[in-house]
Amino acid sequence: MSLKKHSLLIAALMLATFAQASEPGSGSYAKNCAHAKGGYNLFINKDGSVAVETDKALYKDAITSYSFFGNDTPSDFLVAIMFNEKHSPLPAYKGKTGWIEIWKKDGGYYALENGRASKELKFCGKID
Repeated sequence: MSLKKHSLLIAALMLATFAQASEPGSGSYAKNCAHAKGGYNLFINKDGSVAVETDKALYKDAITSYSFFGNDTPSDFLVAIMFNEKHSPLPAYKGKTGWIEIWKKDGGYYALENGRASKELKFCGKID
């Protein structure tokens, strides 16, 4: 099955699993949108739950945080996706379980793996 067909199938399954409308920041993220391998499909729900699809797995036990780790929340910060320490697509970083931050930029979004600017991912489009 092609990556595009696989992504469409997963997106349909995610929509069926989560009956709520997706929240801002939901969509596909990758280093290079033309070659999305190694990126993420994110489906953020109003109740704070989130499903994250990677090339290898679907993570449905992640949660969101709309505050910035106990610090003043920057105006361009949207949400952090925090994973279960036993089931995460990202390695632990600085003693914390891996996470993805979604930031607002020029009317769109971008993502940072473990909050690292060197791990920036582009917003490639909505999946719902």
